[in-house]
Amino acid sequence: MHRAGGTMAIVAANDRNPEDNSGDRPRGGDLFSGEVIATIGAGLRSHLPCRALDGEQRSSFAVVHQSQSFPNRLPKHIFHPVMIRFILSALLFSSLPLLAQPGVGGPPSQRDLDGRALARQVVGSVGGLERWNDRSWSLAFDFVVVKDGKELTRYSHLWNRATDAYLLTGKTRDGKAWRVTLNSFTAKTGSATIDGAPAPDSTQRKMLDMAYGRFINDSYWLLMPFKLLDSGVHQRRLADTVIEGATRNVLALDFGNVGLTPGDHYWLYIDPETKRVVRWKFLLQGGNAGEYIWTDYTSIGAITLPLRRISVADGTEIRFENVRVGNASATEPRHGG
Repeated sequence: MHRAGGTMAIVAANDRNPEDNSGDRPRGGDLFSGEVIATIGAGLRSHLPCRALDGEQRSSFAVVHQSQSFPNRLPKHIFHPVMIRFILSALLFSSLPLLAQPGVGGPPSQRDLDGRALARQVVGSVGGLERWNDRSWSLAFDFVVVKDGKELTRYSHLWNRATDAYLLTGKTRDGKAWRVTLNSFTAKTGSATIDGAPAPDSTQRKMLDMAYGRFINDSYWLLMPFKLLDSGVHQRRLADTVIEGATRNVLALDFGNVGLTPGDHYWLYIDPETKRVVRWKFLLQGGNAGEYIWTDYTSIGAITLPLRRISVADGTEIRFENVRVGNASATEPRHGG
């Protein structure tokens, strides 16, 4: 498996760095005039294993959702607006107990044991580890951000999980199709094109790094229910709570020394009947916080995943469209390039 770490913030390359108070100067260098490269402050607990979900080879993908194509553009401070970083952290999580790090070599508490059992039930509710650990089929999806009914960005992914080859496509603001192929996650080697022509040498490395960052970020948002039992993830069950009149199981997660931000904390709110996550709160080591409702659970081949995440703060949606599973040779992401 491969791992990465950091914060979950995604900022458009032509947006100001949240840590930079020097003004509104653009960022992103020369890649697509700063329109495509995104700063992925890494850390979505990525350690995503290069594995597949079930053992069936399929001759084609089952298309789940389709949508109109729009130019890709990430909104400013979409997940973690800097102006409310510390205020939101305090207000959102003041009533939530932070997780104590498990003692080194010490026996797990009953809450730890109950947490791991609950995590197993959540993984089982979306298909189970046996299907996840089978490398024989591939996954394709579009990662889409929508706010106020307007599509702000779209990245199309195709992951050949048998070989770990990865294809990412999108469009620049002026409609040019770009395409990045990763041959190796470890070395981050591959090639990139813009409008069908090889990208300039000065741009190739940036595009390969961007594609790897998007893989880490976008696939984690989609596949997080399968990652609850990963090595280094500490689970703890908290007391049930009531949200909007409904009882929810509460699973708290921390990450020991995994990744670059071991101080991150997650809280998953789980339907006690289906054992599916319906809400996710997080407080990151850097102070950023957020809360998303998970909805639109959909069966895709042998797995079931929520295809919409809705921000409680402002209604921004992360949608997963054109989700397919099957033989990697059957299709490619929509944008071409």
